[in-house]
Amino acid sequence: MIAAQSSSEIINNFARNLAIEIRTINTRLEAINPTLSRILNRLTVDPRFAKTSISSYQHYKKNYAEIKVPLHNSQVQVSHVASEAQITDVQFSLLLAMAQTYQWSPWRALLLDDPTQHHDLVHAASVFDVLRDYIADYGFQIILATHDSVQAKFFKRKLENDGIPCTLYNLKSTENGVVSENFI
Repeated sequence: MIAAQSSSEIINNFARNLAIEIRTINTRLEAINPTLSRILNRLTVDPRFAKTSISSYQHYKKNYAEIKVPLHNSQVQVSHVASEAQITDVQFSLLLAMAQTYQWSPWRALLLDDPTQHHDLVHAASVFDVLRDYIADYGFQIILATHDSVQAKFFKRKLENDGIPCTLYNLKSTENGVVSENFI
């Protein structure tokens, strides 16, 4: 017969296991840096952002993660020197690096809400190139929402030119709710 654990034993056991998991998360987070760097090298125009790295640490029993970029022989927070588009590229690259490195779901899919909203079509093209590679090379399915039909059509042409099937849907508000229709 197993003896019942006291509340303090249960909490102490939980705290020990949580500390182990947090150390594991910190290690896994930092392990994505090579993939993050490779993706940023393709997405960003400014070469220093390809040297962006993520670090994770514990300070006074609290966990922190920082994303820093080299600037004038030191490391600074990306948010202190980057434009909105550059910050979006860093966040997007972090998501892609995590998705590629750690499969958190059996469904290899990326659900993206307007990842190119801060980009002109020239810079959006590099984002679409990376997404195309995630479909062709890693077997991901991409579900992308955007308000910009020009960029949506551009991405569709890019995929179809590589033989990757793509369907665009237009969402419309009706009296009965939102409906989707095939968008040509």
